[in-house]
Amino acid sequence: GTEFGLHVSLNGGVSWDKFTAGVPAVPIRDLLVHPREHDLVLGTHGRGVIIVDDIRPLRARADGTVAAGAGPVMIDPPPAHLLEIAEGIGYRSTGHAMQQAETRPFGALLSFWHNDRERATVTVRTDGGDMVWQDEIDAVPGVNRFEWNLRPGDDADEDAFPGFIEVMPGRYEVTVEAGGASSSVDLDVRLDPRGTVTMAQLQARREAVAQIAS
Repeated sequence: GTEFGLHVSLNGGVSWDKFTAGVPAVPIRDLLVHPREHDLVLGTHGRGVIIVDDIRPLRARADGTVAAGAGPVMIDPPPAHLLEIAEGIGYRSTGHAMQQAETRPFGALLSFWHNDRERATVTVRTDGGDMVWQDEIDAVPGVNRFEWNLRPGDDADEDAFPGFIEVMPGRYEVTVEAGGASSSVDLDVRLDPRGTVTMAQLQARREAVAQIAS
């Protein structure tokens, strides 16, 4: 952290680059990496606390897991949680003088390294190989980050994966393909750790919603 923003080194301090993805040129007075979430927490002078979500991609590049010029390479993602999002406690509208920045998106936060500008296809499948979701992304050199809202899409089987309800907790495979190469990682989708909903209740809800929709 410096007087004029955040800098990052991927080679043990031999060289440094300014980090500008969501971090303005403000004094960084203190910083730490959350040991469980791998989030970078910045204490600034005048701009409050800034959190850079999930810096696993930077660590993967720094420790050699991802080589220079490699791509595409999926980075191990943080677990995704099936959360119930409600209105925040406070003013009725955040426009009523509440100072609130953009928050972490709902669902799975997925990242991959790439070495070129081209279209990349990202696919999510179950352990059994059934396609759940697929999308195309305009990849750029460096870290590419996107979100999956845990809802099925594209060629998913609507009988098994109704598109208007989130997938069940479990392990999924995420694959990125670009330039004739591909890379895959596992993604854990988990229940909200604060709740008491069981898998049986989730399955019953899914069946009820599917029956109503039909």
